[in-house]
Amino acid sequence: MLIHDAHELWPDQFIGMSVYRSPAIAWMRILERLLIRRANVVITVNEFVAEAMQKRYGIEKPHVVLNLPATEPPKSGLTQRKTGSPKVVLYQGLYTPQRGLENAIRACEFLENDVVLVLRGSGPTEQQLRAIAKPYRNCSFDPPVNMSETVTAAAQTADVGLVSYLPVNINNYFASPNKLFEYIQAGLPVVSSDLPFLRSIIAGNEIGLLFDPRDPTDIAAKMNMATRNDVLASLRTNVRRIQKRYSWDEEQQKLVSLVRRLTW
Repeated sequence: MLIHDAHELWPDQFIGMSVYRSPAIAWMRILERLLIRRANVVITVNEFVAEAMQKRYGIEKPHVVLNLPATEPPKSGLTQRKTGSPKVVLYQGLYTPQRGLENAIRACEFLENDVVLVLRGSGPTEQQLRAIAKPYRNCSFDPPVNMSETVTAAAQTADVGLVSYLPVNINNYFASPNKLFEYIQAGLPVVSSDLPFLRSIIAGNEIGLLFDPRDPTDIAAKMNMATRNDVLASLRTNVRRIQKRYSWDEEQQKLVSLVRRLTW
């Protein structure tokens, strides 16, 4: 029994990176085409990626199993944050090219006085990001936390989660980032790049606002809007409504069912 579990359109994530040339990316696609057809079942993380893989490799449409965190117990962090304290917009994850963090930082120039951006993580572009952030007192960097603590840390320290991916390749365009669902489990509304899968979750469930990741003024406008008290309260209510649906407690049954079908 062979299961091919693709969390990304893997070869395409290298498009736009100078260290990888087009022939190398084409070879990765050929290799994946050869291997994926040997699988008994193919799984991926959202409908958009599934359709792209089906078309590219001439296979049956892969099964979709969302990559979700487990349900977290109720958090009290948000209710304990001081009234009148700055509203925190949090990016939590790796600092790598193509995640749009440069423009998110530049958006700090246009934020309201009661809004701050916090980046929590590490990665190869950290020094570049710190240099961009140097003029902005409303932008700060926190050290990363353990993977097991990301949901709790977000719930206790932030008001809104940020996803700022740039649509520089099809992998980013159809991105299904783990941090989106970590924010949901943390009870946070989300401000995000307006990309197909992100739009389907965020706009589809009315849990946040979408922006053009190439435009710092639009990013700032959506951060400002999402952190107004009335909007924030409404979005939080909607997030609580969908937390159970977007948890591994529910989603794992899809994977269990697929494996059972293969082993019977």
